[in-house]
Amino acid sequence: MKKQLKNKKIRLIYFIIIGINIVLFTIPNVYAEENPVVIIDRLSTIIYQMIALLGGIITGLGIVQFSLSLKGHDSTQKLNAFFGIVGGIMMICAKYFVNWLTK
Repeated sequence: MKKQLKNKKIRLIYFIIIGINIVLFTIPNVYAEENPVVIIDRLSTIIYQMIALLGGIITGLGIVQFSLSLKGHDSTQKLNAFFGIVGGIMMICAKYFVNWLTK
């Protein structure tokens, strides 16, 4: 029992470190520019990347939930997992959806 708790803590710490690294190293820096349009463009890029990161996490959790529902033969859990997967993919592609709608 103690070994399982230790493994869960190690996995949690690992995922936290990975998440922090993803946020720190994939988001571009926002520097002061004379042109305010460039600043807004960089800020929107940061926001879209954070939404895509959350979408990837939600998609991963949906896949895990779907695999668990296959083991337990639970139809409502399958449906919720499907919604999680589709919602996560939509969050990953949010920037492209917004660009497509505004053009």
